[in-house]
Amino acid sequence: MAPVAPSQVQVSEGDLAGQYTVITDLKVSVNKTTAFHPSPTREAVIVKLQEEAASVGANAVINAKISNIQVSAFSWGARTGTGTAVRVGK
Repeated sequence: MAPVAPSQVQVSEGDLAGQYTVITDLKVSVNKTTAFHPSPTREAVIVKLQEEAASVGANAVINAKISNIQVSAFSWGARTGTGTAVRVGK
């Protein structure tokens, strides 16, 4: 199984047609560390999902969900992303 570049990992908000092997569930977070930093974008969360998926040998993320920006005691703003890392093909 050849390594996958994060930029080559497909991210889908639904399921994929065809066969695939489930590797693991993913959960990532992108934080705004100070009031002066830009708010985390959907694109930043997708990139983080791609990086995590590639690191476990996946070439796709299915059922991806990305939260709205949330403020907490530990962050000026954060977005989380979840999904299932899968390997499509052989």
